[in-house]
Amino acid sequence: MRNIFKTKKQYGIHEKRISKRVINKIINTINDHAKINFNWSNEEYLSYLNEKHLNNILVSVSGKAQKGLVKILAPYVKPKIDLLFGPETDYKIRVSAQIKGVWNEKDRKTARKGKLVNDIFYESSKVSNIYFPTRPHQDLDNNGFRSSHTLIFYFQLTGCLDNACPMQLGKIKKNKVGILENNDRLGYPNEITERGLKQISWDLKNSFKPGEVGLMSGIVPHRTFYKSELPRVALNIKIQPTNLNYLRLIYGYDLSCVRRNTSLEDNLESLLNILKKGSKINNALSFEKGITELLLGKKEDFIKSIKELHLFKISNEQIYKIGAASILKKTSGQIDKKDMKSINNPIKNIKQFSCAESIIRTVT
Repeated sequence: MRNIFKTKKQYGIHEKRISKRVINKIINTINDHAKINFNWSNEEYLSYLNEKHLNNILVSVSGKAQKGLVKILAPYVKPKIDLLFGPETDYKIRVSAQIKGVWNEKDRKTARKGKLVNDIFYESSKVSNIYFPTRPHQDLDNNGFRSSHTLIFYFQLTGCLDNACPMQLGKIKKNKVGILENNDRLGYPNEITERGLKQISWDLKNSFKPGEVGLMSGIVPHRTFYKSELPRVALNIKIQPTNLNYLRLIYGYDLSCVRRNTSLEDNLESLLNILKKGSKINNALSFEKGITELLLGKKEDFIKSIKELHLFKISNEQIYKIGAASILKKTSGQIDKKDMKSINNPIKNIKQFSCAESIIRTVT
């Protein structure tokens, strides 16, 4: 699939597959640093992975195995980034491990309240997060409101088994694209509510499988199953656009007009006109449209656009938090009273790699 962003479900499969030889190379790279001497991508050895092995895999992927994994996976990532975002996109490939251990399904189905400690969510103070299913959510907030067009590459290394907590992707009903109702009622900052869950058609058949390179936007609702009788190991890479050149590469808009003027305000107005058109094709662009309006001092229009992005009734206070987060590259849960003042003079408060900065980069 060349372009997930012009589809309503916003996920698909990369046209380039990973061979068994490459999967084995990935496993060997991880094992060399994790001190594991068997190929756990084979189903017959999967149950041999214990808690120490899983923790070693986590540490290895984020540490000493990182450079080797980037080298292996870059050929699947870089051409796609060039195609969708352009070669001038400022990004660094960072591979993360997505790991789930084994647990009692009955225990995990009960409602539980986790908590944030230093901006990190913990399901339990005693048991690692890898021993809990992933709560249903969308990634816009988790990614610091950097972009509606975050691109996630997903590499499943162990078998896509029903009893091994596979990731489950959802499509919003009625062909809608946007943010579903969510809150922090159980500690997780943006867990989708029961009302929001009713708006999702969960894809029960098409989880990403070994050999496939999964592609998804940060707007896609996702979670994992409750059942986990075998461990599950996958890798992912998140790419955040650092400008809005994808408006030309994905949607075909001529961006020459957004740098034509000497006035920043005039260039932002030109970009806003393009975003108004683009948001009718992909409602996710209502996010960038709203932040552009905020930069122009059009607060009422900003509020309206962020409401268009959300598929539920959202308060103005929460909208202001999103505005501040988009300027400061923070999650909504990280925004305090002092941060909220940033929306009064947004351009002077822009932080590096924020959504606001990506907009300014596009017009200057």
